[in-house]
Amino acid sequence: MVAAPPVDKDARPSRRAAVRFVAAVVGAAAWPRCAAAQWPKISEISQASLNARRDMGRLVWQADNLLRQTVADGDERASAAVRRFRAERAAISRNMAALLNSRVSEDDWPLLVPPSQIELQMAMQPLAIRLAPSGAAVEAAAASPLPAIAAAQGDTLADTLLVLIFGCLGFERAGPGLDGLLARLKQDTALRSALDNLAGALRLRRYGIAAFEIERLMRLVTGPANAAAIAELIGKDGLRTAYAGVVLYFVPFAGWGYFTAYVLATLYDSREAIGPLLR
Repeated sequence: MVAAPPVDKDARPSRRAAVRFVAAVVGAAAWPRCAAAQWPKISEISQASLNARRDMGRLVWQADNLLRQTVADGDERASAAVRRFRAERAAISRNMAALLNSRVSEDDWPLLVPPSQIELQMAMQPLAIRLAPSGAAVEAAAASPLPAIAAAQGDTLADTLLVLIFGCLGFERAGPGLDGLLARLKQDTALRSALDNLAGALRLRRYGIAAFEIERLMRLVTGPANAAAIAELIGKDGLRTAYAGVVLYFVPFAGWGYFTAYVLATLYDSREAIGPLLR
């Protein structure tokens, strides 16, 4: 009789491995049903909301075109860029606010949030912040001048740019705890890199690159780690102020392009104050 070959014990599947395999198969089968239960079907979205998504898309295109024109002007046509921004800001913001506040239920607003802004939307939820500004807030912004930014003694260009960013969010430098917050934020390596790249792009008058760095900077400022720093150093009301500044330019719906145009227009408007730092 020929002896059976020896069995390699390591080659036999263990009971634990078999259980893991079965669980994986069951989980994979259940996933489509779970996903379908969590994601709204197209038939569940009202026709009004679908029309609003289309019209919001057209308004976002207008905001993106405003950014393109603001970048193209540069500081060579700074005055014209600032005038255009102020005029078009009023129209774009009024139309966006009217669409969201009168044509779409607030419960349906999340359906208009693009995937790239869902993390921001979710960060706002615990603070009960509305994703869109009221008509009154839009009118107040349209009537207000752009933030006045001046470099303090000893400030670098990067320091002044961070002050400008927070000015655009609705903060005043004299506000309690802001200097300490700015010092903390500059310890963030990625944020410091974005600030330095933005400063370099402005010195070289490469405003397209500057626009990309402004968006990168804003994603970092409003990201989880730095949002926690804002709440820690100037309180939850300070974090609400920051998010309100973002909401005022419809970032949850329009992305960062509109807000970036706002920052660039403010930079152009402050060119005399920060000009010496650009040399």
